[in-house]
Amino acid sequence: MPTADLPPVFLAAMKGDILPLRQFLSPEASCASDDEKKRMMSLTNPQDGCTIAHYLAKRGHADDIVLCLEHGADPNARNNKGE
Repeated sequence: MPTADLPPVFLAAMKGDILPLRQFLSPEASCASDDEKKRMMSLTNPQDGCTIAHYLAKRGHADDIVLCLEHGADPNARNNKGE
């Protein structure tokens, strides 16, 4: 999957725009199921192997990483560099 094929929420997180992610994970604002949220949290960028949580960590968004973990992000996920 090329980067351009990644969901908009993922692409926004890559760029540091966390509002779409917060809206996606919000029970009040999102129609996404828990399974859809968990799949989004496990999705990786095929170019570097990073998850949304990786991009958030690089930008210091600790509270949003916790939010991702609450929705199924793997705390042990590694990117292509083993980070």
